[in-house]
Amino acid sequence: MSIFITGIESFLGKFLVKSLIKRKFVFSGIDLLAKSDFAKKYDINDHNLKNVIPDDCKSIIHLAAISSSKDFKTDVQKAYATNINGTINIVKAAIEKNVKQIIFASTEWVYGEDKSGRKNESSHIYFENLGSEYALSKAICENILKYYCSLNNINCTILRFGITYGPRQNKNNWSAVESILYDLFLGNTKITIGSKKTARKFIYVEDVSEGIIASMDMKGVKILNLAGDKLITLNEIIETGCKILNTKCKILEKDSNHFNVRDVDNNLVKNLTEWTPKYDFYSGVKNTIQSFKSLIKI
Repeated sequence: MSIFITGIESFLGKFLVKSLIKRKFVFSGIDLLAKSDFAKKYDINDHNLKNVIPDDCKSIIHLAAISSSKDFKTDVQKAYATNINGTINIVKAAIEKNVKQIIFASTEWVYGEDKSGRKNESSHIYFENLGSEYALSKAICENILKYYCSLNNINCTILRFGITYGPRQNKNNWSAVESILYDLFLGNTKITIGSKKTARKFIYVEDVSEGIIASMDMKGVKILNLAGDKLITLNEIIETGCKILNTKCKILEKDSNHFNVRDVDNNLVKNLTEWTPKYDFYSGVKNTIQSFKSLIKI
């Protein structure tokens, strides 16, 4: 039995491939920018999608999506078509190919900008509080998947990723972690942020790929938060980066009292699987900083 991955050439997709190879899984995938032997250039909106999914496919890992706010602003209809219509197309193909499970890459952004404490999988999603069109598209896709997978007896695992960081080349999709660390890496002595107190449960990309694998063969329709163990403030990102780089900087806050904390609980995925994050924040930051050397001429 094989695994089929959409968005296989993405930041997360590349780490997932490494994890699958290590475990000797049989897999293939599609991407608009196919470069590797495992990938075929294909659009998830293509109505012939079922033809590229292997007949023995047991799981589809659906990573492909437009996530950049800039891309949504540039062509909102195209962005929604990719994220929503593409997901519907994936479900249709899964039904026709008798796929047993869909694993969907969602996001903690579906919890919106509500600041009312810790968020778990049973927390209500307030669509009016969603902070972006990207978050709205993911929330809609979650409901599409729950409906069609329940109706067609397909196991569906919706993974709400925490803010993922790590070594990646495309600066357009950097999180606050990569952006701040890169400024420090370049020797900038003044770092401007909103508020030092803004915090997320950032998660290293390899831990996310391991969480995806841990959720394989899960039965029923499940929603799981795949986030880090510890809330990390913007101040802690800067302090950790300075420590590793052995440097100092001045922090300039735009508004110290205007901060946002999204505390996403990851206990359910730990209870249902053997997954737990392997990387502490220091280790993840160290790996990320090391990767910057390939971005500039030393």
